[in-house]
Amino acid sequence: MSRSARLRRRSELGRWRGIAAGAVVVAGVACGHTYPDPSHTPEGGGSPTNSEGGGGQPTSGGATDAGARSGGENGGEGALGGVPGNGGDGGAPAECPPRAQRCGSDGLVLLTCTDSGVWDASSCLDQACPVGEHACQGECAPGVKRCQGNGVETCDGLGSWSEATPCDSSTPSCSDGECGVPASCSRLAKDCGSESDRSCCESPVVEGGTFYRSQKVEYPATVSSFRLDTYEVTVSRFKRFIADYSQDMVPDGAGNNPNDLDDTGWVSEYAVHLPSDAIALLDAVMCDADYQTLASDNQHRPMNCLSWYVANAFCIWDGGRLPTEAEWNYAAAGGAEQRPYPWGPTAPGANAELAVYGCYYNPSGGGCSGVSNIAPVGSVPAGQGRWHQMDLAAGLWEWKQDFGSAMYLSTECVDCANHVADARRVDRGGSFFDTAHSQLTAIRARDYPIAHLPVIGVRCARAL
Repeated sequence: MSRSARLRRRSELGRWRGIAAGAVVVAGVACGHTYPDPSHTPEGGGSPTNSEGGGGQPTSGGATDAGARSGGENGGEGALGGVPGNGGDGGAPAECPPRAQRCGSDGLVLLTCTDSGVWDASSCLDQACPVGEHACQGECAPGVKRCQGNGVETCDGLGSWSEATPCDSSTPSCSDGECGVPASCSRLAKDCGSESDRSCCESPVVEGGTFYRSQKVEYPATVSSFRLDTYEVTVSRFKRFIADYSQDMVPDGAGNNPNDLDDTGWVSEYAVHLPSDAIALLDAVMCDADYQTLASDNQHRPMNCLSWYVANAFCIWDGGRLPTEAEWNYAAAGGAEQRPYPWGPTAPGANAELAVYGCYYNPSGGGCSGVSNIAPVGSVPAGQGRWHQMDLAAGLWEWKQDFGSAMYLSTECVDCANHVADARRVDRGGSFFDTAHSQLTAIRARDYPIAHLPVIGVRCARAL
């Protein structure tokens, strides 16, 4: 070949290399493609597997023979900016173009192509990497679970939290993304209720709505959905609390009602009204030699002799809170059904068929004789309320969150409670000792919060 012919050949080769290189720029960068169509080979290029001497791997399509030879002979880059050659040993095709990214098939890892054309995996920390995408995204990793109140949210494949699935009433407490029983029922058998086959910590959902407080049309109230325990706190549950007890166990702000923005929860100053230690607590709850239930022979009797402060501390420790007066009244009246009694309109007879009251349970000589007149929780299923709570009437009076003003302070109420300081706190529901009149859902009582009385106990509320 003459010198002029060789110069023309070099000139053509340079022009085609320029066109091919331009194609790489367009395919790899200018058009924004993360990686090219593998079926496409730029015009004028050869297959990378046919390069003489095992040359460089092009980033888009094939390389010219000359470019491939350059990479193969020198162990450097091919003419089209390919992967470095292997010194003529015959390099394998690259998996990917350098710096390309795509999501792995499990939706959890991001694959990034190295300069050697090999995919390298890295985890998307607390994010998702959906198949078909090229970057981590979202606010959580697929499959991760977390608690939202007492419901479970699950992270979907796009890195978004699902709507919370409420915990079942038998496992109403959510912790670390799983539903379970509250602390007071840990390792306790399911032996509450008339058939001794239900968890003592059941807590069904009370569906929210509007009703009239204390059956008075001038006091309407709207209550959001919440959980209210099926049973009053039993002796066996309270013993778990005693084992964990300390005077400063409740953190400031704990136990607030999430539906009430005015509720500040536990106040640190309350601790001065708690017994100093577990021994002092035991002394405080043995308030009456004849009627205190802690030392009774049946651990499923409701725990009595509780001050407002001790009752509040128990519910918070157990993952709940004290119900507001409006919440309890709503549940007892069956919401908009406005039931006179939790079970309906029928007044209780001179017996314990609908409610444990008037010492009609295990009567002795027609009157009250002692702790045997206090029935185990859930002994009278015919008296259950609309949302299956037992002993809303009689059993024990139950402490409420509210201060005890003479009557409701506001004619309207949306998830309200009385936060105006008063010497007394509200308790409702009647007791084993009282008359039928006290079992009406309209009846309210007020007592001093430091009092330990054998007719007062507690039932806890919980978030959804």
